[in-house]
Amino acid sequence: MSMIKYRQKRLKAFIVLVALLIGLYTSFGLYTLYISTEHNDLQLNASQRSELVLQKGKILENLHRSIGFGGFIHNFKNYVIRHNDDFYQAVKSDFTSFNSQIIDYKSLPLSQEENLALTAITNTINEYSTKLEVARKMIADGSSIGEIDRAVKVSDDQMIAALSVLESSWKSLIADQQIQLNDILTSTDSNTNSVRVFILLTAFAMISLFLYIIKLDNHSHKLFHELETSEAKFREMINSSGDAIITISSKGAIETFNKKAQNLFGYNPEEIISKNVNILMPPEERVKHDYYLNNAKIFAPKVIAQPRGLFGYHKNGSNFPIELNIAPYNAQGSKKYIGIIRDITERKILEASLLEEKRNAERASSIKSRFLANVSHELRTPLNAILGFSEMISKETLGVITPSKYVDYGNDIHSAGEKLREIINDVLDLARFETSSIELNMKGQDVREIINSAIKQVATDAENKQISLVTHMPEKSICFKCDQIRMKQVLVNIIGNAVKFTPENGTINVSCVRLQTGEIIVSIKDTGIGISSEMLTAISEPFVQHKHDRYDQDHGTGLGLAVSKHLIELHGGNLQINSIENIGSEFKLVFPSIN
Repeated sequence: MSMIKYRQKRLKAFIVLVALLIGLYTSFGLYTLYISTEHNDLQLNASQRSELVLQKGKILENLHRSIGFGGFIHNFKNYVIRHNDDFYQAVKSDFTSFNSQIIDYKSLPLSQEENLALTAITNTINEYSTKLEVARKMIADGSSIGEIDRAVKVSDDQMIAALSVLESSWKSLIADQQIQLNDILTSTDSNTNSVRVFILLTAFAMISLFLYIIKLDNHSHKLFHELETSEAKFREMINSSGDAIITISSKGAIETFNKKAQNLFGYNPEEIISKNVNILMPPEERVKHDYYLNNAKIFAPKVIAQPRGLFGYHKNGSNFPIELNIAPYNAQGSKKYIGIIRDITERKILEASLLEEKRNAERASSIKSRFLANVSHELRTPLNAILGFSEMISKETLGVITPSKYVDYGNDIHSAGEKLREIINDVLDLARFETSSIELNMKGQDVREIINSAIKQVATDAENKQISLVTHMPEKSICFKCDQIRMKQVLVNIIGNAVKFTPENGTINVSCVRLQTGEIIVSIKDTGIGISSEMLTAISEPFVQHKHDRYDQDHGTGLGLAVSKHLIELHGGNLQINSIENIGSEFKLVFPSIN
């Protein structure tokens, strides 16, 4: 049956159903109209009593509101406690409203008990009104809250009892009305309204159901059309993707195979659809894949949404590296999987090339480090002879040397030799760092003593430039486990640089402190030329030198700070550098807390 014929037959059935319901409803309506006419007189009397009940109920509700929370008594007590004139005005307004409600209530038919109750309520409220003026006067006289409260206290017992009487009378009136209403309803055929309601609800339900069926049918056709459109877009998106995309069932059967997958694996869709996806894997991996798929609940966390490097299997029998990313999804109530596959052959070639370059670089670095270490050792042997003999000449160990100019030459040779030895030591240390062959002799030391020893070593250079070396250290010792010689080397390097780059008559502050956290901080702060922000990040790298016109003649090798930084890190610490150009620099050696 076509969709058009189906809708035509459904429309005819709906018209017949509606016609039957209209006829039934009309017949029964005429019957109930006749019954209703006979009882209009009785209902008029009941309506009048209902109006009286409503009027009294509304006035009672207003009386409760005027007397209760936020009303007359509540505002009266707030005025006594807070002395706020706004509450006084509120009480006056509530009193006026209350009297209006009493007048309205008295205008209705009342019993003797209701009249007495209204009188009792009026008396209590009038007493509150009188006490209000008393409270106002006492507040003006400056009386305390306690005094005012005792003076204006009013008993609410009679008013509460009177309200109960009014409520009882109102409830009795409601009960009488209910009895009369029941009598009216009893005199009418009780089944009439039930049948009418039943027919009305039945008609409404049938019409609603039929309309819902039509709407549901239209909606289902709309959804079906949207689903077809969505699937077409999905197929187009998959086929235009730059990656191979394959979808499989929960059993591993291939359901979709996009163009990129066809190019990657060499299969046409007709050859591969419905086949087990393990056909795209090397033969030795297929059994393992089927085991994983059959136990998906166990292995899913390790596989789902986790990019994995595997090997794909081409139709021609060749293997090639791939990256696979799997995600689950539900379609028509069944679980399926989508796999996104990327050929990473070029990436693997690049990775192998980079790895080989890395190995070559590491070999070159190792050869360089060994060369530097060997050359440094070879240079130290003749250098020791130069230093020794130049020292003998400068001190005239074997007798007076004439002319005396040769003694000066000996001093110059010794000074240059010492400088060369420092450079050789720095180069040797750098080579050791790169080969991780440096060893520390760790012992408990007092940091203050190491600092003082380093300062003595650079004191002469500081005096020559009239630079003040100021120390700030605690009275108690600061125990620190370190290699004393290496730590002194670090401090001599950093303090020596501070002396070198601080102009004449400058100041260098050296301090040491242990924080509450246990960290030890050694600070060297100078008033030197500072370091530019561009140089600050690279200043501690090997062979990086601080360029400045005034100090270019003593530029050094650029190894001292790099070696110092490595030594600090070997001790578990870190070097922090803060500097402002033309203002000065601060070097902080921060070491972690130790037992």
